[in-house]
Amino acid sequence: MEEARVRLSARAGSTPTDRPFSLRHMGRAGAATGGMRRRCGVLLLLVALLAGCAAPPPPATPAVSPLPGPTVTADRSPMPPVSATPAPFTIATPAIILEPPETTPNPSPTQPKVGLPPEHLAILEPGPGSQVSSPIHVVGWGGPSWQQQVHIRLLGEDGKVVAQRITYLQAIPEVPGRFVADLGFDIPLVAEAARLEVSTYDLLDNRLDHLTTVNLVLLSAGAPLIYPALQGAEELAIFVPRENGVLQGGVGVVRGAGWLASGGPLTIEVLNRQGSVVGSATATLSTEAIGKLGTFEAQVPYKIELQQYGRVVVYETDSAIPGMVHYSSVRVFLKP
Repeated sequence: MEEARVRLSARAGSTPTDRPFSLRHMGRAGAATGGMRRRCGVLLLLVALLAGCAAPPPPATPAVSPLPGPTVTADRSPMPPVSATPAPFTIATPAIILEPPETTPNPSPTQPKVGLPPEHLAILEPGPGSQVSSPIHVVGWGGPSWQQQVHIRLLGEDGKVVAQRITYLQAIPEVPGRFVADLGFDIPLVAEAARLEVSTYDLLDNRLDHLTTVNLVLLSAGAPLIYPALQGAEELAIFVPRENGVLQGGVGVVRGAGWLASGGPLTIEVLNRQGSVVGSATATLSTEAIGKLGTFEAQVPYKIELQQYGRVVVYETDSAIPGMVHYSSVRVFLKP
């Protein structure tokens, strides 16, 4: 009875603090709390789903493509004022393509493209410009020559012979070979300009066949200074007429190529079988530069009464030291 009164009074408006504590009340409160937690969890899940749907998509990664080349676009904006100091070049500065220049006429003469034969006679030691003391050690190559003989002369500043001798080719007869000789000299001065001259002679008639020279400085005291020399191309080569060719009609056409050691001109001569001059002419190279390859041509009138063997010779002279600088020849058959 008493418990029923208490329940009625609670329903009538009494406060919860006046209610008696029981296990029944405790179970109801726990159930109510658990239901509220489940409702809050569902609510939070709904909010998270809505937030995820409303979020913007992540930005797409742009595809990597090669850098485009420089393009020319029309810029209608006003040109900036030209600066006195140009901007420095950087890696971003576009390349400037220059067109190749057009070929312009060359006023200099075209060098002839001719092939020269090997040198017929060469002085290999001493070389040009060497300063030599007595005796001079001479080494060379050449031939063939009459009885294998090689004539060596040393000319002073005035063209007079200072020393001379004969040596021999170190080869079998009628075959080119090496020659070696020592040439002594005596001069009154401490030093003197000179020219060393070497020559060979024809196998059949013992006429001068070839001559080559080299300029030296003679020393009566002091240490010598020897420069080497190389055997190269023939300095004065005769192309027409050929060896054992024929000249007829009283006029011989002579063609060749080479270079000059002095100012020129070249002297061309026709010799009879006695070695006498029966015709002569002068010729100049196609180039006037000293040491430059050029060609020459001349018509040489000659006069003979009987047909015979002779020679066509081409040589260069020098006025600094009187005498021949180079001498070339070919054996020919002459007809009136």
